[in-house]
Amino acid sequence: SDALLTYLGENDRMQGNGSSCLKDVIVPVLNRGVLRIQSAVNSLRNLGSEELTTKLTIGRRDGKVYVNGQVDQSIQLCASVVGFFYHSLEAIIHDQMERMEFLGPFGSLLQSESFHRALLACCYTCVLKGIGTTQKLQMNRNYKDITIQILMDTIESNPFTFLKVIEALSQALTVSVDSSNKQLGSPIVSGLPVILQEHIKKIEIQLVDSVVWNISTRGNSEGSLAATIRTMKSLPGAWPPDILEPMLPEEITNMEGESAKVTEERYKPSFGASSEANFLSFVLRKLLKCAFFRIQEICAALKLSDESMVRTQILVAFRYLLRHHIAIFNERHVDQLLLCSIYGVCRIMGIRPEITFAKIIDAYFAVRGEEQGERTCRVIVRHVKLVSSEHGHRPDAKVVGNLVVFYNQTYVPKMQKYFLSSKSLKESIALYQMKRSKGNI
Repeated sequence: SDALLTYLGENDRMQGNGSSCLKDVIVPVLNRGVLRIQSAVNSLRNLGSEELTTKLTIGRRDGKVYVNGQVDQSIQLCASVVGFFYHSLEAIIHDQMERMEFLGPFGSLLQSESFHRALLACCYTCVLKGIGTTQKLQMNRNYKDITIQILMDTIESNPFTFLKVIEALSQALTVSVDSSNKQLGSPIVSGLPVILQEHIKKIEIQLVDSVVWNISTRGNSEGSLAATIRTMKSLPGAWPPDILEPMLPEEITNMEGESAKVTEERYKPSFGASSEANFLSFVLRKLLKCAFFRIQEICAALKLSDESMVRTQILVAFRYLLRHHIAIFNERHVDQLLLCSIYGVCRIMGIRPEITFAKIIDAYFAVRGEEQGERTCRVIVRHVKLVSSEHGHRPDAKVVGNLVVFYNQTYVPKMQKYFLSSKSLKESIALYQMKRSKGNI
Protein backbone atom coordinates (compact mmCIF):
# COMPACT_ATOMS: atom_id res chain seq x y z
CA SER A 1 0.00 0.00 0.00
CA ASP A 2 1.01 3.66 -0.29
CA ALA A 3 1.21 3.88 3.50
CA LEU A 4 3.75 1.03 3.65
CA LEU A 5 5.87 2.50 0.86
CA THR A 6 5.78 5.90 2.57
CA TYR A 7 6.95 4.44 5.85
CA LEU A 8 9.76 2.49 4.19
CA GLY A 9 10.91 5.67 2.43
CA GLU A 10 10.88 7.64 5.69
CA ASN A 11 12.84 4.88 7.40
CA ASP A 12 15.48 4.97 4.65
CA ARG A 13 15.90 8.73 5.17
CA MET A 14 16.20 8.24 8.93
CA GLN A 15 18.91 5.60 8.46
CA GLY A 16 20.89 8.08 6.38
CA ASN A 17 23.21 5.48 4.86
CA GLY A 18 21.97 5.84 1.29
CA SER A 19 20.52 2.32 1.13
CA SER A 20 16.92 1.46 0.32
CA CYS A 21 15.15 -1.11 2.47
CA LEU A 22 12.75 -1.95 -0.36
CA LYS A 23 15.29 -2.13 -3.19
CA ASP A 24 18.26 -3.57 -1.33
CA VAL A 25 16.64 -5.91 1.21
CA ILE A 26 12.95 -6.70 0.71
CA VAL A 27 12.85 -7.13 -3.07
CA PRO A 28 15.93 -9.44 -3.24
CA VAL A 29 14.50 -11.58 -0.43
CA LEU A 30 11.11 -11.78 -2.17
CA ASN A 31 12.57 -12.58 -5.59
CA ARG A 32 14.76 -15.36 -4.22
CA GLY A 33 11.91 -16.67 -2.04
CA VAL A 34 9.26 -16.82 -4.79
CA LEU A 35 11.72 -18.51 -7.15
CA ARG A 36 12.36 -21.20 -4.54
CA ILE A 37 8.62 -21.53 -3.87
CA GLN A 38 7.94 -22.00 -7.60
CA SER A 39 10.65 -24.65 -7.79
CA ALA A 40 9.27 -26.41 -4.69
CA VAL A 41 5.73 -26.36 -6.07
CA ASN A 42 6.84 -27.80 -9.40
CA SER A 43 8.83 -30.47 -7.55
CA LEU A 44 5.72 -31.46 -5.60
CA ARG A 45 3.80 -31.60 -8.88
CA ASN A 46 6.54 -33.86 -10.30
CA LEU A 47 7.58 -31.24 -12.83
CA GLY A 48 11.21 -30.63 -13.64
CA SER A 49 12.98 -27.28 -13.48
CA GLU A 50 12.73 -27.05 -17.24
CA GLU A 51 8.98 -26.59 -16.85
CA LEU A 52 9.54 -23.27 -15.02
CA THR A 53 8.75 -21.21 -18.12
CA THR A 54 6.62 -18.60 -16.35
CA LYS A 55 8.35 -16.48 -13.75
CA LEU A 56 7.02 -14.08 -11.15
CA THR A 57 9.34 -11.26 -10.20
CA ILE A 58 9.17 -8.28 -7.85
CA GLY A 59 10.06 -4.92 -9.37
CA ARG A 60 13.14 -3.42 -7.70
CA ARG A 61 11.90 0.17 -8.00
CA ASP A 62 8.27 -0.20 -6.94
CA GLY A 63 8.07 -3.62 -5.23
CA LYS A 64 5.15 -4.64 -7.46
CA VAL A 65 4.49 -8.13 -8.83
CA TYR A 66 5.27 -8.80 -12.49
CA VAL A 67 4.51 -12.03 -14.36
CA ASN A 68 6.42 -13.10 -17.46
CA GLY A 69 4.34 -15.76 -19.18
CA GLN A 70 1.12 -17.63 -18.53
CA VAL A 71 -0.37 -17.53 -15.04
CA ASP A 72 -0.49 -21.00 -13.50
CA GLN A 73 -1.08 -22.35 -9.99
CA SER A 74 2.48 -21.72 -8.81
CA ILE A 75 2.22 -18.10 -9.96
CA GLN A 76 -1.12 -17.66 -8.21
CA LEU A 77 0.34 -19.14 -5.05
CA CYS A 78 3.43 -16.91 -5.15
CA ALA A 79 1.35 -13.79 -5.83
CA SER A 80 -0.86 -14.62 -2.85
CA VAL A 81 2.19 -15.11 -0.62
CA VAL A 82 3.74 -11.79 -1.70
CA GLY A 83 0.46 -9.93 -1.20
CA PHE A 84 0.05 -11.39 2.25
CA PHE A 85 3.70 -10.56 3.01
CA TYR A 86 3.17 -6.84 2.30
CA HIS A 87 -0.04 -6.77 4.31
CA SER A 88 1.59 -8.59 7.22
CA LEU A 89 4.63 -6.29 7.17
CA GLU A 90 2.38 -3.24 7.37
CA ALA A 91 0.35 -4.80 10.18
CA ILE A 92 3.48 -5.64 12.18
CA ILE A 93 4.78 -2.08 11.73
CA HIS A 94 1.51 -0.65 13.05
CA ASP A 95 1.51 -3.09 15.95
CA GLN A 96 5.16 -2.57 16.87
CA MET A 97 4.72 1.21 16.86
CA GLU A 98 2.33 0.67 19.77
CA ARG A 99 4.15 -2.19 21.52
CA MET A 100 7.82 -1.28 20.92
CA GLU A 101 9.00 -4.66 22.18
CA PHE A 102 10.37 -8.02 21.06
CA LEU A 103 11.86 -7.13 17.68
CA GLY A 104 13.70 -3.98 18.57
CA PRO A 105 14.07 -0.70 16.63
CA PHE A 106 12.34 -0.59 13.27
CA GLY A 107 15.44 0.59 11.46
CA SER A 108 17.44 -2.55 12.19
CA LEU A 109 14.31 -4.69 11.84
CA LEU A 110 13.52 -3.53 8.33
CA GLN A 111 17.15 -3.85 7.25
CA SER A 112 17.31 -7.47 8.41
CA GLU A 113 17.17 -10.09 5.66
CA SER A 114 16.56 -12.83 8.24
CA PHE A 115 13.43 -11.02 9.45
CA HIS A 116 11.98 -10.73 5.94
CA ARG A 117 12.85 -14.35 5.11
CA ALA A 118 11.08 -15.46 8.29
CA LEU A 119 8.04 -13.29 7.54
CA LEU A 120 7.89 -14.68 4.00
CA ALA A 121 8.03 -18.22 5.42
CA CYS A 122 5.21 -17.37 7.85
CA CYS A 123 3.07 -16.02 5.03
CA TYR A 124 3.87 -19.08 2.90
CA THR A 125 2.61 -21.50 5.56
CA CYS A 126 -0.53 -19.40 6.19
CA VAL A 127 -1.37 -19.22 2.48
CA LEU A 128 -0.81 -22.97 2.05
CA LYS A 129 -3.12 -23.63 5.00
CA GLY A 130 -5.74 -21.27 3.59
CA ILE A 131 -5.56 -22.88 0.16
CA GLY A 132 -5.83 -26.36 1.64
CA THR A 133 -8.85 -25.35 3.69
CA THR A 134 -10.78 -23.37 1.07
CA GLN A 135 -9.55 -25.46 -1.89
CA LYS A 136 -9.16 -22.28 -3.94
CA LEU A 137 -6.35 -24.01 -5.82
CA GLN A 138 -6.10 -27.70 -6.59
CA MET A 139 -3.39 -29.20 -4.39
CA ASN A 140 -2.10 -32.74 -4.74
CA ARG A 141 -1.47 -35.10 -1.85
CA ASN A 142 2.22 -34.22 -1.65
CA TYR A 143 1.33 -30.91 -0.01
CA LYS A 144 0.05 -32.74 3.05
CA ASP A 145 3.56 -34.05 3.70
CA ILE A 146 5.11 -30.57 3.88
CA THR A 147 6.49 -29.99 7.37
CA ILE A 148 7.24 -26.65 8.95
CA GLN A 149 10.95 -27.48 8.63
CA ILE A 150 10.57 -27.99 4.87
CA LEU A 151 8.75 -24.66 4.59
CA MET A 152 11.50 -22.84 6.48
CA ASP A 153 14.21 -24.54 4.40
CA THR A 154 12.45 -23.47 1.21
CA ILE A 155 12.62 -19.81 2.26
CA GLU A 156 16.00 -20.27 3.99
CA SER A 157 14.71 -19.19 7.38
CA ASN A 158 15.90 -20.42 10.78
CA PRO A 159 13.46 -21.69 13.46
CA PHE A 160 14.31 -19.16 16.19
CA THR A 161 13.72 -16.14 13.96
CA PHE A 162 10.66 -17.80 12.44
CA LEU A 163 9.15 -18.29 15.91
CA LYS A 164 9.78 -14.64 16.77
CA VAL A 165 8.17 -13.38 13.60
CA ILE A 166 5.16 -15.69 13.58
CA GLU A 167 4.37 -14.57 17.13
CA ALA A 168 4.63 -10.92 16.03
CA LEU A 169 2.45 -11.69 12.99
CA SER A 170 -0.16 -13.38 15.16
CA GLN A 171 -0.26 -10.41 17.54
CA ALA A 172 -0.47 -7.88 14.71
CA LEU A 173 -3.29 -9.61 12.85
CA THR A 174 -5.37 -10.74 15.82
CA VAL A 175 -8.21 -8.24 16.16
CA SER A 176 -9.02 -7.21 19.72
CA VAL A 177 -11.42 -4.64 21.16
CA ASP A 178 -8.62 -2.09 21.36
CA SER A 179 -7.29 -2.76 17.87
CA SER A 180 -10.58 -3.20 16.00
CA ASN A 181 -10.59 0.42 14.87
CA LYS A 182 -7.11 0.31 13.33
CA GLN A 183 -7.14 0.71 9.57
CA LEU A 184 -4.36 -0.69 7.41
CA GLY A 185 -3.70 0.40 3.86
CA SER A 186 -4.05 -3.14 2.52
CA PRO A 187 -7.62 -4.47 2.27
CA ILE A 188 -6.67 -8.18 2.24
CA VAL A 189 -7.76 -9.10 5.77
CA SER A 190 -8.61 -7.15 8.91
CA GLY A 191 -7.57 -10.08 11.10
CA LEU A 192 -6.48 -13.69 10.96
CA PRO A 193 -9.29 -16.21 10.49
CA VAL A 194 -9.75 -18.55 13.43
CA ILE A 195 -8.47 -21.51 11.43
CA LEU A 196 -5.18 -19.68 10.79
CA GLN A 197 -4.92 -18.63 14.42
CA GLU A 198 -5.22 -22.29 15.43
CA HIS A 199 -2.73 -23.28 12.71
CA ILE A 200 -0.19 -20.78 14.05
CA LYS A 201 -0.64 -22.09 17.60
CA LYS A 202 0.09 -25.62 16.39
CA ILE A 203 3.17 -24.43 14.53
CA GLU A 204 4.44 -22.62 17.63
CA ILE A 205 4.03 -25.81 19.66
CA GLN A 206 5.93 -27.82 17.03
CA LEU A 207 8.73 -25.28 17.08
CA VAL A 208 8.99 -25.17 20.87
CA ASP A 209 8.74 -28.98 21.12
CA SER A 210 11.65 -29.80 18.86
CA VAL A 211 12.45 -27.58 15.88
CA VAL A 212 14.09 -24.66 17.74
CA TRP A 213 16.29 -27.18 19.60
CA ASN A 214 17.61 -28.61 16.34
CA ILE A 215 20.91 -26.75 16.00
CA SER A 216 21.72 -28.62 12.78
CA THR A 217 19.22 -26.53 10.83
CA ARG A 218 20.15 -23.61 8.62
CA GLY A 219 21.33 -20.47 10.37
CA ASN A 220 22.45 -22.18 13.57
CA SER A 221 25.56 -20.00 13.97
CA GLU A 222 23.61 -16.87 14.84
CA GLY A 223 20.08 -15.91 15.71
CA SER A 224 19.48 -19.35 17.24
CA LEU A 225 18.18 -20.53 20.57
CA ALA A 226 21.48 -22.26 21.34
CA ALA A 227 23.46 -19.09 20.57
CA THR A 228 21.24 -16.99 22.84
CA ILE A 229 21.60 -19.49 25.67
CA ARG A 230 25.38 -19.59 25.23
CA THR A 231 25.55 -15.80 25.38
CA MET A 232 23.44 -15.62 28.53
CA LYS A 233 25.49 -18.32 30.24
CA SER A 234 28.72 -16.50 29.40
CA LEU A 235 27.58 -13.40 31.31
CA PRO A 236 27.87 -13.64 35.12
CA GLY A 237 24.44 -13.41 36.71
CA ALA A 238 22.44 -13.61 33.49
CA TRP A 239 21.53 -17.30 33.80
CA PRO A 240 18.97 -18.60 34.57
CA PRO A 241 16.36 -16.30 33.04
CA ASP A 242 13.62 -15.12 35.38
CA ILE A 243 11.15 -17.79 34.19
CA LEU A 244 13.51 -20.53 35.42
CA GLU A 245 14.37 -18.92 38.76
CA PRO A 246 13.31 -21.11 41.73
CA MET A 247 9.80 -19.94 42.53
CA LEU A 248 7.76 -23.00 43.45
CA PRO A 249 7.62 -23.83 47.20
CA GLU A 250 9.35 -27.14 46.48
CA GLU A 251 12.14 -25.33 44.64
CA ILE A 252 12.61 -22.91 47.53
CA THR A 253 12.85 -25.89 49.88
CA ASN A 254 15.53 -27.41 47.67
CA MET A 255 17.46 -24.13 47.78
CA GLU A 256 17.60 -23.94 51.59
CA GLY A 257 21.20 -23.68 52.68
CA GLU A 258 22.01 -21.60 49.63
CA SER A 259 20.68 -18.42 51.20
CA ALA A 260 22.74 -16.12 49.01
CA LYS A 261 20.85 -17.33 45.96
CA VAL A 262 17.49 -17.25 47.66
CA THR A 263 17.51 -14.03 49.66
CA GLU A 264 19.68 -11.70 47.62
CA GLU A 265 18.55 -10.12 44.39
CA ARG A 266 20.73 -11.43 41.58
CA TYR A 267 22.54 -8.86 39.45
CA LYS A 268 21.32 -8.91 35.87
CA PRO A 269 23.72 -7.67 33.18
CA SER A 270 22.37 -5.63 30.29
CA PHE A 271 21.84 -8.69 28.09
CA GLY A 272 19.33 -9.99 30.65
CA ALA A 273 16.92 -7.26 29.60
CA SER A 274 17.56 -7.50 25.86
CA SER A 275 15.03 -8.53 23.23
CA GLU A 276 16.84 -11.87 22.76
CA ALA A 277 16.69 -12.65 26.48
CA ASN A 278 13.04 -11.60 26.60
CA PHE A 279 12.22 -13.85 23.68
CA LEU A 280 14.07 -16.77 25.25
CA SER A 281 11.86 -16.31 28.30
CA PHE A 282 8.84 -16.30 25.99
CA VAL A 283 9.95 -19.63 24.44
CA LEU A 284 10.57 -21.17 27.87
CA ARG A 285 7.23 -19.91 29.16
CA LYS A 286 5.42 -21.59 26.25
CA LEU A 287 7.46 -24.75 26.83
CA LEU A 288 6.65 -24.89 30.55
CA LYS A 289 2.97 -24.27 29.89
CA CYS A 290 2.87 -27.21 27.46
CA ALA A 291 4.85 -29.38 29.89
CA PHE A 292 2.49 -28.56 32.77
CA PHE A 293 -0.62 -29.69 30.89
CA ARG A 294 1.07 -32.78 29.46
CA ILE A 295 2.22 -33.84 32.93
CA GLN A 296 -1.35 -33.53 34.16
CA GLU A 297 -2.78 -35.50 31.26
CA ILE A 298 -0.18 -38.29 31.33
CA CYS A 299 -0.44 -38.68 35.12
CA ALA A 300 -4.23 -38.88 34.79
CA ALA A 301 -3.85 -41.54 32.07
CA LEU A 302 -1.51 -43.47 34.39
CA LYS A 303 -4.18 -43.30 37.14
CA LEU A 304 -1.66 -42.33 39.80
CA SER A 305 -3.04 -42.65 43.31
CA ASP A 306 -1.72 -39.30 44.53
CA GLU A 307 -1.54 -37.24 41.37
CA SER A 308 -1.02 -33.77 42.84
CA MET A 309 2.15 -34.56 44.78
CA VAL A 310 3.67 -36.60 41.95
CA ARG A 311 2.76 -34.03 39.29
CA THR A 312 4.42 -31.27 41.28
CA GLN A 313 7.66 -33.22 41.73
CA ILE A 314 7.77 -34.05 38.01
CA LEU A 315 7.40 -30.37 37.14
CA VAL A 316 10.09 -29.38 39.68
CA ALA A 317 12.48 -31.98 38.21
CA PHE A 318 11.74 -30.82 34.66
CA ARG A 319 12.38 -27.18 35.61
CA TYR A 320 15.64 -28.22 37.31
CA LEU A 321 16.71 -29.94 34.08
CA LEU A 322 16.05 -26.76 32.10
CA ARG A 323 17.82 -24.61 34.66
CA HIS A 324 20.97 -26.70 35.07
CA HIS A 325 21.23 -28.94 31.97
CA ILE A 326 19.40 -27.14 29.18
CA ALA A 327 21.93 -28.37 26.58
CA ILE A 328 20.42 -31.84 26.93
CA PHE A 329 17.42 -30.54 24.94
CA ASN A 330 19.58 -29.89 21.86
CA GLU A 331 18.43 -31.97 18.88
CA ARG A 332 15.83 -33.81 20.95
CA HIS A 333 12.08 -33.59 21.39
CA VAL A 334 10.90 -31.96 24.61
CA ASP A 335 8.58 -34.92 25.31
CA GLN A 336 11.59 -37.25 25.48
CA LEU A 337 12.92 -35.31 28.47
CA LEU A 338 9.43 -35.01 29.95
CA LEU A 339 8.77 -38.77 29.81
CA CYS A 340 12.16 -39.45 31.42
CA SER A 341 11.29 -37.02 34.22
CA ILE A 342 7.97 -38.77 34.80
CA TYR A 343 9.68 -42.15 35.04
CA GLY A 344 12.53 -40.85 37.21
CA VAL A 345 10.24 -39.24 39.78
CA CYS A 346 7.84 -42.21 39.91
CA ARG A 347 10.77 -44.60 40.34
CA ILE A 348 12.51 -42.63 43.09
CA MET A 349 9.21 -42.14 44.94
CA GLY A 350 8.45 -45.86 44.74
CA ILE A 351 4.99 -45.36 43.27
CA ARG A 352 2.82 -48.46 43.47
CA PRO A 353 1.57 -50.10 41.35
CA GLU A 354 4.96 -49.69 39.68
CA ILE A 355 5.10 -47.15 36.85
CA THR A 356 7.18 -48.69 34.07
CA PHE A 357 8.37 -47.07 30.87
CA ALA A 358 5.92 -49.29 29.00
CA LYS A 359 3.00 -47.83 30.98
CA ILE A 360 4.28 -44.28 30.50
CA ILE A 361 4.65 -44.78 26.76
CA ASP A 362 1.13 -46.26 26.52
CA ALA A 363 -0.21 -43.24 28.43
CA TYR A 364 1.75 -40.91 26.15
CA PHE A 365 0.24 -42.49 23.04
CA ALA A 366 -3.22 -42.15 24.58
CA VAL A 367 -2.68 -38.47 25.40
CA ARG A 368 -0.78 -37.22 22.35
CA GLY A 369 -1.48 -39.87 19.72
CA GLU A 370 -4.47 -38.13 18.22
CA GLU A 371 -2.78 -34.73 18.05
CA GLN A 372 0.60 -35.87 16.72
CA GLY A 373 -0.27 -39.14 15.07
CA GLU A 374 0.83 -42.60 16.18
CA ARG A 375 3.75 -42.62 13.77
CA THR A 376 5.24 -39.44 15.24
CA CYS A 377 4.79 -40.75 18.78
CA ARG A 378 6.65 -43.94 17.85
CA VAL A 379 9.54 -41.91 16.43
CA ILE A 380 9.72 -39.81 19.61
CA VAL A 381 10.04 -42.83 21.94
CA ARG A 382 12.16 -45.06 19.67
CA HIS A 383 14.48 -42.59 17.97
CA VAL A 384 16.23 -40.55 20.66
CA LYS A 385 19.60 -38.91 20.07
CA LEU A 386 22.16 -40.38 22.46
CA VAL A 387 25.09 -38.05 21.65
CA SER A 388 24.12 -34.48 22.45
CA SER A 389 25.56 -31.19 21.19
CA GLU A 390 26.38 -30.01 24.69
CA HIS A 391 28.12 -26.83 23.53
CA GLY A 392 25.84 -25.99 20.64
CA HIS A 393 28.07 -27.46 17.92
CA ARG A 394 26.89 -30.10 15.51
CA PRO A 395 28.23 -33.51 16.62
CA ASP A 396 30.11 -35.78 14.29
CA ALA A 397 28.45 -38.95 15.59
CA LYS A 398 24.75 -39.57 15.11
CA VAL A 399 23.94 -42.27 17.62
CA VAL A 400 20.29 -42.96 18.42
CA GLY A 401 18.44 -45.36 20.68
CA ASN A 402 15.10 -45.82 22.37
CA LEU A 403 13.85 -43.89 25.39
CA VAL A 404 15.04 -46.47 27.93
CA VAL A 405 18.60 -46.43 26.58
CA PHE A 406 18.62 -42.64 26.57
CA TYR A 407 17.34 -42.55 30.15
CA ASN A 408 20.10 -44.84 31.41
CA GLN A 409 22.97 -43.42 29.35
CA THR A 410 22.24 -39.70 29.32
CA TYR A 411 19.36 -38.62 31.56
CA VAL A 412 20.38 -40.41 34.76
CA PRO A 413 23.99 -39.08 34.82
CA LYS A 414 22.59 -35.54 34.56
CA MET A 415 19.82 -35.91 37.13
CA GLN A 416 21.14 -38.47 39.62
CA LYS A 417 22.57 -35.84 41.95
CA TYR A 418 19.25 -33.97 42.00
CA PHE A 419 17.19 -37.09 42.71
CA LEU A 420 19.47 -38.04 45.59
CA SER A 421 19.75 -34.58 47.16
CA SER A 422 16.35 -32.91 46.59
CA LYS A 423 14.88 -32.06 50.00
CA SER A 424 11.34 -31.56 48.72
CA LEU A 425 11.49 -34.88 46.87
CA LYS A 426 12.58 -36.65 50.06
CA GLU A 427 9.66 -35.04 51.91
CA SER A 428 7.24 -36.19 49.22
CA ILE A 429 8.67 -39.73 49.38
CA ALA A 430 8.20 -39.81 53.17
CA LEU A 431 4.66 -38.47 52.89
CA TYR A 432 3.79 -40.97 50.15
CA GLN A 433 5.20 -43.91 52.12
CA MET A 434 3.32 -42.81 55.24
CA LYS A 435 0.05 -42.67 53.33
CA ARG A 436 0.72 -46.09 51.85
CA SER A 437 1.43 -47.60 55.24
CA LYS A 438 -1.85 -46.23 56.55
CA GLY A 439 -3.69 -47.61 53.56
CA ASN A 440 -4.82 -44.18 52.33
CA ILE A 441 -3.43 -44.86 48.87
